[in-house]
Amino acid sequence: MPAVVIGIRSALAVGITSALWFATAWPNGPAAVVVAAVVCSLLAALAQPDKIGMAAAATVLITAIPAFAPQFYLMPLAVDFPSAALGPIELSRQRPPCSAAPRYYQRALLEQLGTILARVKDEPRVVHECRASAIAALSAAQAIGRLKSSLDASVLPPGIPAKGSRLLGRLSQTLRNPSVWKFSRRAAEARALSSQALSTDWDIAEPAQTQALSEVIVGSATPASDLLRAHMVLQGKSNAIPI
Repeated sequence: MPAVVIGIRSALAVGITSALWFATAWPNGPAAVVVAAVVCSLLAALAQPDKIGMAAAATVLITAIPAFAPQFYLMPLAVDFPSAALGPIELSRQRPPCSAAPRYYQRALLEQLGTILARVKDEPRVVHECRASAIAALSAAQAIGRLKSSLDASVLPPGIPAKGSRLLGRLSQTLRNPSVWKFSRRAAEARALSSQALSTDWDIAEPAQTQALSEVIVGSATPASDLLRAHMVLQGKSNAIPI
């Protein structure tokens, strides 16, 4: 009888996991089914496997909420440039280091882009706009990461690190609540930061300072261009089509 109960429990775990996989089109569904079967087999050999199994299931459910909610309920909303560009600033505050954040963002954005392109594959103009928006969002993400990593107060001339940090903070707030006016202001601030770095006396700069200034110039000029494009999208002056 215990073996029959364990078998029924394992079958239910595999069946429920498979149903979730099919219902949500979970990319890692096959691995989840295998893990469910393995976990049930391991817990079956322990004392009071029913209580341990319930505790393990509760732990998985509690930890799954913060892991899957952004993927299934937030990322599907990022279907245009303003919402997709929000990713680098949320990611920069998560546990992965700053250098790894762009990679996580790039993978999530490409997965979302693949899902959208599968839905609009019969509309060439929409496909073109989706790809263009994804390229712009990736460009902005890389530039934001480069700018954030280059703001070393011990290397850069006075004033530039503070202005760069202030720009990143305001850019984070702008991307959370985008508007035409905010995009225009942030683009102007990014251009001003790039101009200030360009006006620095490069002849007396140390090699480390020269490298940091170059990173600041690229990291501020690129978002300025991308913000102007987003500004045009919000004004309806682009061919972008909302999905």
